[in-house]
Amino acid sequence: MPVTSPFPDVEIPDVDLWSFLFDREEPSKVDKPIFVDVIDSKRFLTFQALKRASSSFGAALCTQWNWQRGDTLGIFGLNDIDYVTATLGALWAGATVSPMSFTFTAKELAFQLKNSGSKAIIVHPHGLSIVEEAARQVGLPSSRILLFGEAGRNHAKYKNFSQLGCSSLPSRWRIEPTKDVALLIYSSGTTGFPKGAKLSHTNVVANICQLSAAEKAPPSPGYSPKLLAFLPFAHIYATTMLMFLPLVSGTPVYVMPKFDLEVCLRSIQEHKITYVYIAPPVALIFAKHPLVDKFNLTSLRGFLSAAAPLAPQLVKDIHKRLNVTTKQAYGLSETAPTVTIQQWPNALACRGSIGMLLPNHTVKLVSETGVEVPPGQTGELWIKGKNVFMGYHNNEQATKDAFSEDGFFKTGDIAYQDLEGNFWITDRLKELIKYRGYQVAPAELEATLLQNPKVADVAVLGIYDERIVSEVPRAFVQLAPGLEPTQELGEEIAKWMDSRVSYTKKLRGGVQFIHEVPKSAAGKILRRVLKNKYGAQTAEPRSAKL
Repeated sequence: MPVTSPFPDVEIPDVDLWSFLFDREEPSKVDKPIFVDVIDSKRFLTFQALKRASSSFGAALCTQWNWQRGDTLGIFGLNDIDYVTATLGALWAGATVSPMSFTFTAKELAFQLKNSGSKAIIVHPHGLSIVEEAARQVGLPSSRILLFGEAGRNHAKYKNFSQLGCSSLPSRWRIEPTKDVALLIYSSGTTGFPKGAKLSHTNVVANICQLSAAEKAPPSPGYSPKLLAFLPFAHIYATTMLMFLPLVSGTPVYVMPKFDLEVCLRSIQEHKITYVYIAPPVALIFAKHPLVDKFNLTSLRGFLSAAAPLAPQLVKDIHKRLNVTTKQAYGLSETAPTVTIQQWPNALACRGSIGMLLPNHTVKLVSETGVEVPPGQTGELWIKGKNVFMGYHNNEQATKDAFSEDGFFKTGDIAYQDLEGNFWITDRLKELIKYRGYQVAPAELEATLLQNPKVADVAVLGIYDERIVSEVPRAFVQLAPGLEPTQELGEEIAKWMDSRVSYTKKLRGGVQFIHEVPKSAAGKILRRVLKNKYGAQTAEPRSAKL
């Protein structure tokens, strides 16, 4: 039987995203700073100022550029309070916003510009040279390049997007919330060419409503709730949780351009930050980095981790070190993004779980043969809900492949549900290692290896062993600071692992030391990068590789 949320369903209003966020203003939050620049805290946006600035920019797109409903605007840059204004302004104009990862090369950016059909792009000056090259490749005129951020106020060649402001507001396009695309979110590209997930206005509004019903900030007696935003706004995790949701909750967001440990720690100390959204690489830093001890972080009440699996040991280590609870959520670009979330009271006891279903969701767990499995057994997670995307942009086959005949989105994630209703992700369907017919989950082995103090970070891949005609697990280990890679150390780590896993999960492919585990901006292990570099290797008698 399909599983539903333990939370009661909530009403999802039939309204476009901009109207949902701004046509429900409360007097208590109109003049309160809602987005604050951590580099210059005198630079901030109140709710009312953001409403005014975004509608002004949106009106300018319509009147000065003849922007049509559904035209796509690309945004490429570091986090900035202007990023929020530009995004919301485009939504006011009936545009589709396509955020673009600031880690992109010109070639990667050109692909998304062309595939998304972007009519213009707004860029932080630090990324201007990449945008110019990408624009040249796809034939986007320089007149359709705008700047944002303080550094882009007085450029000799390009206008700042705020210079397109419009004092009188024309009539807005009539937006159909369930049919018009609000966000075009591209996958990280870990499995080939990125695909653009089309999120309607209803998809995003639904997820905000779902989160508002189930996601409550941890109690923070003595401190007013404040968020710190360094996760890239180009990622749907930050787009929804750090750009849109705070406009509903009224929680101020202190915006960092990107993650920098010292700036992050100083910001928490100086601004009394209570709540931080993170990805697992940042959890690892808070658990182990010595610089953390040099700052007063007593205002912190909680971390929420998502975007990649979080090792239970890190939750325990952070709590022991900082007396701060770290909980986990699960979502995808295709679900706007959040599907499940842990609750604060049981996050520590259920560390490793991704929590319970948000309201207005129905899920199935399905075996490889297409049979629904009961609670307690693993299967691929299939999802239905108003937050589930419309399909992939210009890719009918991928859209068809993504959905079951009865309309469930097939996530590709392997999970099970325990008796308390918590879900647990065991791995990605396509990342499972097949050892002599047994399925071995890399994420499970990685979580175990991270408990070893000599392992700073790790990724596990399947390496083909011709001697047994099977894949075997190999650990690609980034050593803790101060340690040198040696044959003996690799063998020591492999033996340590042997005593903690079952027979089928031993590191028969050995340990290979690497300088750094490659990860996306969202914190996902880039297994494709490792496979491209090391995937052709075959297993030898178990040893450490340097």
